[in-house]
Amino acid sequence: MATDSSKATSTTKLTRSILLTRSLFALTLQMKDGVIDKRYVDTMLYNKLKDNVGEDGEPLVGEHVTDWIPELNLKQVLGLEELSDMVPAFGELATDIGSDASKESGVWKDFFNHATPEDIEFPGVARGLSAQQKMVLIRAIRPDRATFR
Repeated sequence: MATDSSKATSTTKLTRSILLTRSLFALTLQMKDGVIDKRYVDTMLYNKLKDNVGEDGEPLVGEHVTDWIPELNLKQVLGLEELSDMVPAFGELATDIGSDASKESGVWKDFFNHATPEDIEFPGVARGLSAQQKMVLIRAIRPDRATFR
């Protein structure tokens, strides 16, 4: 006989599975209709990563950033540079976050730590992003706020 706990777990798994299926179906239709670019969806699904190392071997962002953002999140944000041909601001994120975070109270740190960053004004070079581009950035910097699992 199943316990209440196992029933709740099964219900939760089923609900997540249904939501995932619906999300993927909606994204597939949007890609087919040209509403959202496949590269955005691929980036969100596969979390492109880039190490915090520039061409010169030096860190792209310093300890003043790595002190507050987890390594995986930072790699995902830096990985957005791959889309800089479509979204030039994504190619400027490392510089923008790095220079802002060197201040006493950086807006990027505040943005990252906000309970619902998707509901507030995006900082720096991200201010002019479209809704779809913001979704891609949120998925990279705070994957807990735009999950596909």
